[in-house]
Amino acid sequence: MPPMTRSRAGAGDVAIDMMAEYYAQRASAGLIICEGTQISRSAAHNFPRHADLLR
Repeated sequence: MPPMTRSRAGAGDVAIDMMAEYYAQRASAGLIICEGTQISRSAAHNFPRHADLLR
């Protein structure tokens, strides 16, 4: 799958069960890494509801 972000993170920009289920349904082909993440607090306001790596 191509890199993408579906803007479905929960409160506090934490990944939710729906995100895990979405990728589990597509995992039969092998390893999938594609959800976009925030890597900077200063840029985070531009992409609401994306999971982040800042914790």
